[in-house]
Amino acid sequence: MNVPLGSYIATMWFDFAYFPTIPLSSHIVVNSDDDDNSMEYQIIKLNKIYWKQVLRTYLCALGIVLGIVLIFKILPVSLAWNF
Repeated sequence: MNVPLGSYIATMWFDFAYFPTIPLSSHIVVNSDDDDNSMEYQIIKLNKIYWKQVLRTYLCALGIVLGIVLIFKILPVSLAWNF
């Protein structure tokens, strides 16, 4: 998907326990002023959800969950080693 330079695509999510669970909508966010320090944005709602970003978000969340599980699985074993 082509977006104007300096803009980005944002997806609004329904979250559960701070993890994205259901994508609700996707938007293009454009800086509406030429000044780089401006805090004014124009938000353009897309007609469909941007599934490429949804997939990347799910993979990132899965990596975080697996990392936490792995840490808590390995950490007790490494603390039990007593030399």
